[in-house]
Amino acid sequence: MQHLKKHENPLLIIGMGAAGMDSLSIGASRALFSADIIYTSSRLARMLPLPLREKCATWPVPFSAMTDEISRYRSEGRRVAVLASSNPFYYGVGVVLARHFKPEEIEAWPAPSAFALAAARLGWAEQDIFKISLHGRQTRALEPLLVERTRIFLLTEPSTLRRVAQRLMRRNLLGSRIIILADLGGPDEQIYELTVEEALTFDDTVLSLPHVIALDCQYANPETDFHPLASSRAAGLSEEVFEHDGQITKGPVRAITVGALMPRARTLLWDIGAGCGSVAIEWLRMAGHTAHAIAIERDARRCGMIERNADTLGASRLRVVHGEAPQALANLPRPDVVFIGGAVADEAVFQAAWDALPGGGWLVANAVSLAAEQALLARHARLGGELTRIQLSHATPIGGQGEKSMSSETPPPTEQEATPGMAEARTPLPPKTGGYEAFRHALPVTQWRVRKT
Repeated sequence: MQHLKKHENPLLIIGMGAAGMDSLSIGASRALFSADIIYTSSRLARMLPLPLREKCATWPVPFSAMTDEISRYRSEGRRVAVLASSNPFYYGVGVVLARHFKPEEIEAWPAPSAFALAAARLGWAEQDIFKISLHGRQTRALEPLLVERTRIFLLTEPSTLRRVAQRLMRRNLLGSRIIILADLGGPDEQIYELTVEEALTFDDTVLSLPHVIALDCQYANPETDFHPLASSRAAGLSEEVFEHDGQITKGPVRAITVGALMPRARTLLWDIGAGCGSVAIEWLRMAGHTAHAIAIERDARRCGMIERNADTLGASRLRVVHGEAPQALANLPRPDVVFIGGAVADEAVFQAAWDALPGGGWLVANAVSLAAEQALLARHARLGGELTRIQLSHATPIGGQGEKSMSSETPPPTEQEATPGMAEARTPLPPKTGGYEAFRHALPVTQWRVRKT
């Protein structure tokens, strides 16, 4: 067991609310007055009394220069404080500083976060709410969370509200509540509840204040409204939600594949031969906002599809690499998991991916052609792992124009006239179609999954 002792001259990290000095505890106030230099924003500096303002230095440019300055001042014996908004360790400067200074070198006084204040104002259970910052981020990061009955807190910029409302409209979530909570805890605190339509033209002057957007995602008519992306976060989405040219892993196979790739936090996926990016995108939707993926695709047109699909489905941490494997893999960061969906039979592609994979990493490959399947069988014999055969059947119309092998003059047999076993495979279609349905087999998929040890 190791006992962490506090440093004799710790770095002081203090969070302050919109009420300024009144929001600080006695300990936090004492720490500020004891500091020789205070790093903070110009907005927070204006909220301090004159004796403290004289000690202030605003954030340097580049921001990374601050850590070197802090280290230098502390080595000279000077006491340094960093003053930030609310909780500096929630999407704040405290997270950045913690990468450069050990925990025992830091003494912190966080204030309630804007999210905590928003939950208190609305009476929402904070532990049940998704929280995300869109400061300096694309609104596509919000997409995986836009599901019916989900509640979300957003830290945003003035221009974000309109884009958020547009994405809610695209998901058919027109019954959603949008609540603006501005200057929480401050003298100008304001709360507004809007419809999706009202949010498109909301007063920008309110949004110039520090604010939180609260979303309560709902359909306007739950009994009839539907959008596949707003109804479930599960893998195996319909091909209709993707832009593609036919080269796409089918929904049920994709669900099995994403499961085999084990989406999890703080991991990196390589999707080699990504096509329209459906596997990488669904993997990211399941793995969460700390995971990353790289889609490698040799066709420039498909690379464009991947970018557009990433925006539509919210894969904000997907990087698209236009190039042909194995050459395109050479300078990429090492993956934790690899999916090979194209060039499966190419031994050079496999070997490059296998060499890049660290010990404990997983590789999954899907084969449809005989050549690709033979390659997987040989690799399985050499390296072990799991082999799975995926065989799907779909009900499709037959009879009339839907079945060329049956004469159009000869009506399809009735259930009583059918040969043994045919009745189980046929279901009469609604009368207006005038035909029947039967199950047709899709091409089987052989899947190999192996862990590198």
